[in-house]
Amino acid sequence: MTADPYLVLSDFRVWFPKRRGFVESLLRAKPDFVRAVDVGGQTADSPGQAAKLFRAIPAAQDHLLGNPLLTGSYAVVDRVQGTFSWSTVRIYESTDVTDPWKALYSGRGGDAVVVDAPAGVWVDVQAPGDFRATGRVPCVTAVPLSAGWNLVAFPGMVPRVLSAVTAGLIGPLHVEGYDAAAAPYHLQRVDPTGSLAPTEAYWVYSPLAQLWTVVNDPASTCR
Repeated sequence: MTADPYLVLSDFRVWFPKRRGFVESLLRAKPDFVRAVDVGGQTADSPGQAAKLFRAIPAAQDHLLGNPLLTGSYAVVDRVQGTFSWSTVRIYESTDVTDPWKALYSGRGGDAVVVDAPAGVWVDVQAPGDFRATGRVPCVTAVPLSAGWNLVAFPGMVPRVLSAVTAGLIGPLHVEGYDAAAAPYHLQRVDPTGSLAPTEAYWVYSPLAQLWTVVNDPASTCR
């Protein structure tokens, strides 16, 4: 590792808050921003803060996953990536009262074509590995909750206590998260003092339609 704090990746340089080993930086570090460098040495920084999220998936079973980052593509195959393999990705669209479940099947298509940042996914994992997400950190994410159950990705970049991050919502709310040991559905109710975390998706029961707003960067300069 040289004294240069940049890690050169082809024609991109990724600025990390601390120097790390090259492999560790690629897998786990969360960069401050991405800087593109052309052959003439001219640079352009990414708008806002860039991030890379990482989560280990140790077993071949159903998992709840969430990608809260802003990305160039919202296709399911681009939003659900990593070294693990899957057979089916399911999305629950609470606004479609007649057919809320949508699915994409590996190698044969389906009706779950895109997944936006607030949506969580239910993934049938066939081989363990890592779930990885890269993109831009949203300054604020507004998650539309329908009356009833909603499958949403946690939109925060750091773990937050449930009671604090949902303080502005009308209750009672019921939240269930992934628990590998809770067979057969692998779901466990989240206590109000429990935490919600990035890369995780949750079932959220709301008594009425309302907007759940989560702020990642309150600065007026955030873009």
